[in-house]
Amino acid sequence: ELPPCLVELSQASSFQYEWLNQGTRSKFFQAYKQACQLPKCPSTKELDEVSKNATPAGRLYLALVVWEFDFSAGRKRFESLKKDQAIVTVVPGCTRYQTSLAEVASEFLEKGSYRDFPSSVFCKRPVK
Repeated sequence: ELPPCLVELSQASSFQYEWLNQGTRSKFFQAYKQACQLPKCPSTKELDEVSKNATPAGRLYLALVVWEFDFSAGRKRFESLKKDQAIVTVVPGCTRYQTSLAEVASEFLEKGSYRDFPSSVFCKRPVK
């Protein structure tokens, strides 16, 4: 059974991430932090199953969770998102805008992050 934080992430209505402001207070960012602190990465089968009914923001967050646990598996998830033209609402603090999952995934693959999203991928530690 999937942890509740992953189920909640899969239904995220927006991608919220701003480190010092409103974004980090969102229930979705809190669920992301909980997911990054799980003892192990959820199985591919579990993630594929929950991704089938996930929102665009949910698919993005689930890919990020995998990215935090297993960089190469996370890259594969982002590669598949590069083909996804679904629109995701991004909320970096007090502002909001819409973009495609493909654009966000491309930036993650190119730069290792999206804007100032607080990813710990290079040090392999959960986001604090």
